[in-house]
Amino acid sequence: MNAIALLKKDHEELIEIMAKLEFAADNGAEVDKLFQDFKKSFHQHDNAEDEIIYPVFKDIPEFKKLINKGYQAHHIVEVALLELRLIPFLSESWAPKFSVLRDSILVHLEEEENVLFPMAEAKVSEEILNRLGNKILQQRSNV
Repeated sequence: MNAIALLKKDHEELIEIMAKLEFAADNGAEVDKLFQDFKKSFHQHDNAEDEIIYPVFKDIPEFKKLINKGYQAHHIVEVALLELRLIPFLSESWAPKFSVLRDSILVHLEEEENVLFPMAEAKVSEEILNRLGNKILQQRSNV
């Protein structure tokens, strides 16, 4: 399967979970479940990019800046997730902190969808994208 198609599917899933989290802000049990789902989906996506996609793409000169930025975006999300785990869901600071995190993630996803993915589809062969997609699927089946 094509790696870009898999990553786009991940984006859709993350966006859907984040939207649900926004509307569940006053239900602690629902927020807890959705937050767990979000963390699992994010880590699955993050691992695919950091361990499989970015190492291949970073060797392509036009991708270097975007890949470095992607690594940093993932790091910032990880730090924010650690902070959010320490804050009670129904506190007055949890929802605003998540909202800022969501906005940051949406910017990152948009940049991937509008810049990185089209570049990858233009510069990386379908064969390599399919091989990377298969590695992602294999990584996910091992978890």
